[in-house]
Amino acid sequence: MHMHKANEGAWRTARNAAAHATLRKATNLAHVAAHDLHAHALHEIVTYPDAATAQPSHPDTAHLVRPPTQNPYQEMPTAIVQIAPTDQDVQLRELVRHLRRECSPHLAILRSRDCANLAAATRSLVSQMLGPETNVGPGATLSLSVLAGWYNDRLKWGRRVAAASATSVADRAPAKAGATPLLIVAEDTEPFDPAVLN
Repeated sequence: MHMHKANEGAWRTARNAAAHATLRKATNLAHVAAHDLHAHALHEIVTYPDAATAQPSHPDTAHLVRPPTQNPYQEMPTAIVQIAPTDQDVQLRELVRHLRRECSPHLAILRSRDCANLAAATRSLVSQMLGPETNVGPGATLSLSVLAGWYNDRLKWGRRVAAASATSVADRAPAKAGATPLLIVAEDTEPFDPAVLN
Protein backbone atom coordinates (compact mmCIF):
# COMPACT_ATOMS: atom_id res chain seq x y z
CA MET A 1 0.00 0.00 0.00
CA HIS A 2 2.81 2.41 0.93
CA MET A 3 4.65 1.57 -2.32
CA HIS A 4 1.49 2.31 -4.33
CA LYS A 5 1.17 5.84 -2.83
CA ALA A 6 4.87 6.52 -3.51
CA ASN A 7 4.44 5.47 -7.17
CA GLU A 8 1.32 7.60 -7.44
CA GLY A 9 3.19 10.65 -6.06
CA ALA A 10 6.10 10.10 -8.44
CA TRP A 11 3.70 9.73 -11.35
CA ARG A 12 1.85 12.94 -10.39
CA THR A 13 5.18 14.83 -10.13
CA ALA A 14 6.29 13.53 -13.54
CA ARG A 15 2.91 14.44 -15.07
CA ASN A 16 3.12 18.01 -13.68
CA ALA A 17 6.69 18.40 -14.95
CA ALA A 18 5.64 17.19 -18.41
CA ALA A 19 2.68 19.58 -18.44
CA HIS A 20 4.90 22.55 -17.52
CA ALA A 21 7.47 21.59 -20.16
CA THR A 22 4.73 21.30 -22.78
CA LEU A 23 3.29 24.68 -21.79
CA ARG A 24 6.73 26.34 -22.05
CA LYS A 25 7.29 24.76 -25.47
CA ALA A 26 3.81 25.77 -26.71
CA THR A 27 4.32 29.34 -25.49
CA ASN A 28 7.67 29.53 -27.26
CA LEU A 29 6.14 28.15 -30.47
CA ALA A 30 3.32 30.72 -30.23
CA HIS A 31 5.87 33.56 -29.92
CA VAL A 32 7.84 32.25 -32.91
CA ALA A 33 4.66 31.83 -34.96
CA ALA A 34 3.45 35.35 -34.08
CA HIS A 35 6.83 36.80 -35.04
CA ASP A 36 6.95 34.87 -38.32
CA LEU A 37 3.36 35.79 -39.14
CA HIS A 38 4.09 39.51 -38.79
CA ALA A 39 7.76 39.54 -39.85
CA HIS A 40 7.14 41.46 -43.09
CA ALA A 41 4.96 44.09 -41.41
CA LEU A 42 7.45 44.44 -38.56
CA HIS A 43 10.27 44.96 -41.06
CA GLU A 44 8.31 47.71 -42.83
CA ILE A 45 7.51 49.41 -39.53
CA VAL A 46 11.15 49.32 -38.43
CA THR A 47 12.47 50.73 -41.72
CA TYR A 48 9.86 53.51 -41.98
CA PRO A 49 11.52 56.12 -39.69
CA ASP A 50 14.88 55.75 -41.44
CA ALA A 51 13.29 55.92 -44.89
CA ALA A 52 11.20 58.96 -43.97
CA THR A 53 14.23 60.96 -42.81
CA ALA A 54 16.82 59.67 -45.30
CA GLN A 55 18.77 62.00 -47.54
CA PRO A 56 19.25 60.99 -51.19
CA SER A 57 22.47 59.10 -51.78
CA HIS A 58 22.41 59.37 -55.56
CA PRO A 59 22.07 62.57 -57.65
CA ASP A 60 19.27 60.99 -59.75
CA THR A 61 17.05 60.70 -56.65
CA ALA A 62 17.56 64.24 -55.34
CA HIS A 63 14.27 65.40 -56.86
CA LEU A 64 12.37 62.88 -54.69
CA VAL A 65 13.30 64.62 -51.42
CA ARG A 66 11.61 67.84 -50.34
CA PRO A 67 13.98 70.79 -50.15
CA PRO A 68 14.72 71.92 -46.59
CA THR A 69 12.53 74.73 -45.33
CA GLN A 70 13.05 77.17 -42.53
CA ASN A 71 10.97 75.77 -39.70
CA PRO A 72 10.78 77.84 -36.52
CA TYR A 73 10.30 74.66 -34.47
CA GLN A 74 12.62 71.77 -33.77
CA GLU A 75 11.36 68.66 -35.51
CA MET A 76 11.78 65.28 -33.89
CA PRO A 77 11.75 62.20 -36.14
CA THR A 78 8.53 60.48 -35.16
CA ALA A 79 6.63 57.50 -36.51
CA ILE A 80 3.08 56.60 -35.52
CA VAL A 81 1.97 52.99 -35.81
CA GLN A 82 -1.78 52.43 -35.68
CA ILE A 83 -2.95 49.01 -34.60
CA ALA A 84 -6.42 47.55 -34.35
CA PRO A 85 -7.70 46.49 -30.96
CA THR A 86 -6.97 42.89 -30.28
CA ASP A 87 -7.71 40.34 -27.63
CA GLN A 88 -4.16 39.11 -28.08
CA ASP A 89 -1.83 41.17 -25.90
CA VAL A 90 0.89 38.88 -27.23
CA GLN A 91 0.78 40.71 -30.58
CA LEU A 92 1.12 44.12 -28.96
CA ARG A 93 3.95 42.94 -26.68
CA GLU A 94 5.76 41.38 -29.66
CA LEU A 95 5.39 44.57 -31.70
CA VAL A 96 6.65 46.76 -28.85
CA ARG A 97 9.58 44.42 -28.10
CA HIS A 98 10.53 44.32 -31.79
CA LEU A 99 10.29 48.11 -32.23
CA ARG A 100 12.38 48.80 -29.13
CA ARG A 101 15.03 46.27 -30.16
CA GLU A 102 15.23 47.10 -33.88
CA CYS A 103 14.27 50.75 -34.17
CA SER A 104 14.29 52.89 -31.04
CA PRO A 105 13.97 52.58 -27.27
CA HIS A 106 11.85 55.76 -27.24
CA LEU A 107 8.33 54.34 -27.52
CA ALA A 108 4.93 55.28 -26.13
CA ILE A 109 1.64 53.42 -26.37
CA LEU A 110 -1.43 55.64 -26.60
CA ARG A 111 -4.82 54.13 -25.80
CA SER A 112 -8.07 55.99 -26.29
CA ARG A 113 -9.12 55.37 -22.66
CA ASP A 114 -6.03 57.31 -21.48
CA CYS A 115 -6.34 60.08 -24.09
CA ALA A 116 -9.77 61.65 -23.61
CA ASN A 117 -8.49 65.00 -24.89
CA LEU A 118 -5.35 66.59 -26.25
CA ALA A 119 -3.97 67.53 -22.82
CA ALA A 120 -4.38 63.96 -21.49
CA ALA A 121 -2.83 62.49 -24.65
CA THR A 122 0.13 64.87 -24.40
CA ARG A 123 0.68 64.00 -20.71
CA SER A 124 0.53 60.27 -21.51
CA LEU A 125 2.91 60.60 -24.46
CA VAL A 126 5.48 62.79 -22.71
CA SER A 127 5.48 60.82 -19.45
CA GLN A 128 6.02 57.53 -21.30
CA MET A 129 8.79 58.97 -23.45
CA LEU A 130 10.61 60.54 -20.51
CA GLY A 131 10.25 57.36 -18.49
CA PRO A 132 10.46 56.92 -14.73
CA GLU A 133 14.23 57.51 -14.64
CA THR A 134 13.86 61.13 -15.82
CA ASN A 135 13.66 63.56 -12.95
CA VAL A 136 10.80 65.99 -13.58
CA GLY A 137 10.20 68.61 -10.93
CA PRO A 138 6.96 68.53 -8.95
CA GLY A 139 4.16 70.41 -10.64
CA ALA A 140 6.00 70.45 -13.98
CA THR A 141 3.77 70.61 -17.03
CA LEU A 142 4.38 67.72 -19.38
CA SER A 143 4.23 69.41 -22.77
CA LEU A 144 5.66 68.86 -26.22
CA SER A 145 8.27 71.54 -25.52
CA VAL A 146 9.44 69.49 -22.51
CA LEU A 147 9.64 66.44 -24.80
CA ALA A 148 11.60 68.43 -27.40
CA GLY A 149 14.05 69.60 -24.74
CA TRP A 150 14.49 66.07 -23.40
CA TYR A 151 15.02 64.74 -26.93
CA ASN A 152 17.55 67.46 -27.73
CA ASP A 153 19.45 66.62 -24.52
CA ARG A 154 19.48 62.94 -25.55
CA LEU A 155 20.90 63.83 -28.98
CA LYS A 156 23.62 65.99 -27.44
CA TRP A 157 24.53 63.26 -24.96
CA GLY A 158 24.63 60.67 -27.77
CA ARG A 159 26.91 62.86 -29.86
CA ARG A 160 29.28 63.41 -26.92
CA VAL A 161 29.47 59.67 -26.26
CA ALA A 162 30.07 58.95 -29.96
CA ALA A 163 32.76 61.63 -30.18
CA ALA A 164 34.49 60.41 -27.02
CA SER A 165 34.55 56.82 -28.26
CA ALA A 166 35.73 57.68 -31.79
CA THR A 167 39.22 56.41 -32.48
CA SER A 168 40.13 58.87 -35.23
CA VAL A 169 39.12 62.28 -36.54
CA ALA A 170 37.37 60.58 -39.48
CA ASP A 171 35.14 58.69 -37.01
CA ARG A 172 33.99 61.90 -35.38
CA ALA A 173 31.14 62.66 -37.78
CA PRO A 174 28.08 64.11 -36.05
CA ALA A 175 25.39 61.63 -35.10
CA LYS A 176 22.45 61.49 -37.47
CA ALA A 177 19.50 63.36 -35.96
CA GLY A 178 17.09 60.61 -36.99
CA ALA A 179 19.12 57.83 -35.38
CA THR A 180 16.72 57.52 -32.45
CA PRO A 181 13.20 58.33 -33.60
CA LEU A 182 10.28 58.66 -31.26
CA LEU A 183 7.77 55.88 -31.84
CA ILE A 184 4.10 56.15 -30.97
CA VAL A 185 1.89 53.08 -31.07
CA ALA A 186 -1.76 54.17 -31.21
CA GLU A 187 -4.04 51.33 -30.22
CA ASP A 188 -7.64 51.40 -31.47
CA THR A 189 -7.75 54.88 -33.02
CA GLU A 190 -11.51 54.98 -33.75
CA PRO A 191 -12.57 56.22 -30.29
CA PHE A 192 -9.83 58.91 -30.21
CA ASP A 193 -10.86 62.54 -30.34
CA PRO A 194 -9.85 63.81 -33.84
CA ALA A 195 -7.93 66.69 -32.21
CA VAL A 196 -5.69 64.14 -30.52
CA LEU A 197 -4.87 62.33 -33.76
CA ASN A 198 -4.14 65.56 -35.62
